[in-house]
Amino acid sequence: MDWKLPGMISDGGISFLRLQDGRLALLTHRHVAGLHGGGLPAIAFSRDHGETWTSAQIVGEPEGVWYVMNDRLIQLRSGRLVIPVAHVAERAGGYIEGDRTVSLCFLSDDGGHSWKRSRQPATLDDKRGMAEPTVAEVAGGGLLMLARTGSGFLYASRSADGGETWSSPQPTTLVSACSSLTLKTLPDGRLIVFYNHVEPLARGAFFPRTPLCYAVSSDHGQNWGPPVIIDDDGVAARDRQNIYPSAAFTREGMVVVWSSHQADPRGSFAGQYNPNIGGGKRAIVAYPEPAAAPPPAPALVSGAVLRILPLGDSITRGTYLDRYESGPYAGQAIGLASPNAGGYRKPLQDRLRQAGIAFDFVGDLSYYAYGTSAGPDPAFDPDHQGLAGFSNRKILEGGVVPTPKDVLAALNQPSLSVQGIREVLARHRPDLILLMSGANGFDAEARDTLIRTIGEHSPALLLVATITPQAAPRTGWEQVTSYNQSLPATVAARRAAGQRIAWVDLHAVLTPADLLPDGVHPTQAGLEKIAQAWFEAITAALRPSPVAP
Repeated sequence: MDWKLPGMISDGGISFLRLQDGRLALLTHRHVAGLHGGGLPAIAFSRDHGETWTSAQIVGEPEGVWYVMNDRLIQLRSGRLVIPVAHVAERAGGYIEGDRTVSLCFLSDDGGHSWKRSRQPATLDDKRGMAEPTVAEVAGGGLLMLARTGSGFLYASRSADGGETWSSPQPTTLVSACSSLTLKTLPDGRLIVFYNHVEPLARGAFFPRTPLCYAVSSDHGQNWGPPVIIDDDGVAARDRQNIYPSAAFTREGMVVVWSSHQADPRGSFAGQYNPNIGGGKRAIVAYPEPAAAPPPAPALVSGAVLRILPLGDSITRGTYLDRYESGPYAGQAIGLASPNAGGYRKPLQDRLRQAGIAFDFVGDLSYYAYGTSAGPDPAFDPDHQGLAGFSNRKILEGGVVPTPKDVLAALNQPSLSVQGIREVLARHRPDLILLMSGANGFDAEARDTLIRTIGEHSPALLLVATITPQAAPRTGWEQVTSYNQSLPATVAARRAAGQRIAWVDLHAVLTPADLLPDGVHPTQAGLEKIAQAWFEAITAALRPSPVAP
């Protein structure tokens, strides 16, 4: 390989990857004088299995303190090349290695000819920041990033746009000092991370760095299994480093290679122990035990009257399609019964009735019903828990519901409040819950808490939906994809924990053409599509499970 670049190839950050077009890629860290061991990475390619190489080219810009670790280069199913890197910005006092590091990626969509970098990095307000990131592709085309920190845990960030932007990092359950790690995808699709599972000596500490372990995730990094030890040399005396693992997957098992050398038990890089004394280790490690098959999707009891709780926000309540033309509420939306009210609940009830499925809709609210100015249609069940403007957190906790003035006047009340989800479940005892929430705030963590709380306080079957598309002028519409992306894994984890739950992809059945000009609420045609998706999910849950021969 022709190397005419400033600096030298570092022995601490090398990746080999066979690309989709057959080429072999070699990515290397560059050790550049004056940059604290950093420098932009370099890459070269071979078309003859490593016999000859293209000239090494620098990836990205500008020059500065950049770190790319071993076994990092990946190629997405789309063909995009992704290089996770750590960056240390120059401060007034110069560069401080390991301080306030940010993680991002260099990206190439033309086979490595040109590169761009993430527009929004993963940043963490921590003494060490997000350091030495490693990335894997997960279900739905998303990316998971893990990085070492000074907090005592590995942190995770996610990207829904191929590495262009990264979410606010969140702690995992993976205990670790600020030490090395490598994230890979097993042949069966599960994720595996190699790291040092050990409590740090202090916050921000780089040590201990043994034992070397691995942990496996079956739900795209939402949850991690217990650590499995690969090398515990030096654990008792804390005088060994087993670090910077790389892995390849073969028929015989996982070929794991790592660096092993002396460490100072006091947690210093200096002192009587020479970290340069040591060498590489390798082992063929048995593959982790296969993941247990998740329990089948839960079923409803056919023939019983289904107590159905429609739970969510304004889309569950229904889109305001009718407005007063005159009178004291002229120009305002009609909250009382009207011919276009009822949201998706009206066409869903029509479908259930036509299919001969007995139902009873339940909930604290009954306004915005299908009917006329004389009142709700007698054939329409108006009850629901569609809490306009409520976030997932508010659905959990309860509070004052934004309510149309005509409804408050009819109730002779100044305001309308609801209790939290625990009280709602205890009062209405639903058999089936239709949950579509999160359009207000996009809080996936609160959504997952809401899902878990429902499972802990009700035996009902929970059908939880992705939120429907949004568009400008709706603020935050760009967050819909990332919010929805983590739902399938959350549902799988809750089902594995014994909750009766399944998910419904409502986002896939609507397009921006099905939205009103506000960019969030569905048109009548969109509500029909939502009703059909719910109906299909309900009838699938009522279908008898096949009997094994």
